[in-house]
Amino acid sequence: SEVEIVFNDIKKGESLTREFKQTFALEIKSKKREDYIVFECIKTIAGFLNGRGGSLYIGVADNSDITGIDVEIGRKKLFKSLDNYLLRLKDIIKNRLGVASLNNIEFMPIKVKGTQILIINCRESEHQIYIDEKDTYLRVGPSTEKIEGPELVKFSKKFS
Repeated sequence: SEVEIVFNDIKKGESLTREFKQTFALEIKSKKREDYIVFECIKTIAGFLNGRGGSLYIGVADNSDITGIDVEIGRKKLFKSLDNYLLRLKDIIKNRLGVASLNNIEFMPIKVKGTQILIINCRESEHQIYIDEKDTYLRVGPSTEKIEGPELVKFSKKFS
């Protein structure tokens, strides 16, 4: 089943095309929204779009523990409902990466072992993706790196 496939993918750990984040915006310890956490997710999505594509699993810890997105969703939490969560994430991605980036992104909420997670599937983009119209990131192995200088010139040529 789809759930078993997802569970088995999670157990394989992070890779060139798979990244785990416990939350999209919430700092677990302080229980506050933190811009650096949002940025890490946006950077990963941009890296996948500029690379070969990939999937960002939200609600999964780096060690493959399925923690769920419920810490961010609920009456007194950052997001009021799953619908509100998906809408706000889409808006943040649109604002930071551009509306065209959404053509290559699919949101897939799924329950794994009774726990709600969100998979953001990203297909390789036909155009270069910038964060806030200035920085370009690329997925390199199990991490996402900023491309600058001569490397950026070389990378940009692949889209022209």
